[in-house]
Amino acid sequence: MPSRCIIFGCSNMTKDGVSLHTFPKNPAFRCKWTAKVKLTRARWQGPSETSVICSAHFEEDNFESGLHSLFGIKRLRLLKRKATNVKLYHVIQEGDG
Repeated sequence: MPSRCIIFGCSNMTKDGVSLHTFPKNPAFRCKWTAKVKLTRARWQGPSETSVICSAHFEEDNFESGLHSLFGIKRLRLLKRKATNVKLYHVIQEGDG
């Protein structure tokens, strides 16, 4: 089964033109990501091994830059190791609707 973004109200997959990012192994960063997701999914128990957040929920400066971006070459977008600022724009909260 293909992975989808875990943020409530977002079901982006790689076929939608986004990159998917697994939760960090670093406990402090993992906790920050988890707290952001829980703002949209109050009853969520926390990330599994397959939980991902799509690139739409990160600021542009959270990604590694390289020569590929200067030439418009598409490749997997890599998050910086310390990317913790998950944004929740354009997302509805669980129970809204």
